[in-house]
Parts: sequence; structure tokens; C-alpha cells
Amino acid sequence: MSIRALRTLIAIHRYGSFRTAAEAENLTPAAVSQQMRSLEETWSLDLFERSSRTPKLTETGLALVGEAASVIAAYDGLADKVSARDELS
Repeated sequence: MSIRALRTLIAIHRYGSFRTAAEAENLTPAAVSQQMRSLEETWSLDLFERSSRTPKLTETGLALVGEAASVIAAYDGLADKVSARDELS
């Protein structure tokens, strides 16, 4: 799992397609697919319903989007917490 993959998952949820998420995240659609496969394989979870062409998140996938948003916010906030002396404030 990587921060990049979590950002991509959130983008898929936001934009509703792998292609549009790829454009938003400056990735290829193949890279987006690979990242999502990797997330699913890492945790042995089904994040997407595969019955239709457009990606539809499962309940588990939706829950992960919420958790991913929290992780991303914490990650992005780290820089703000480090003072000029390279210490956590």
C-alpha cells in the first residue's frame, strides 16, 4: 500500500472512472488499475464490483475511501507540524 494508491482510490471515488482518475492523478489508466489490484491483493479485499464497466465501490471500498481520506489528511499535515528546527511541534 502506498499514499499514491490511496490518493488514486479517492480520485476514482471522486471522478467515477479509472480514466478520469488517471488524468487527475497524472497516471495512465493501466497504472490506476495496477494500483487498485495491488490494494485488493494486499488486503484480500474486493474494493470494486466488477459487474459493470464503470467502477462501483463495494461497501468495503467506500469504507476504505473514508479511512484513506483521514490517512491522506494526516500525511499532508505532517509538514505543517515540523518546525524550522526539524522537530515536531
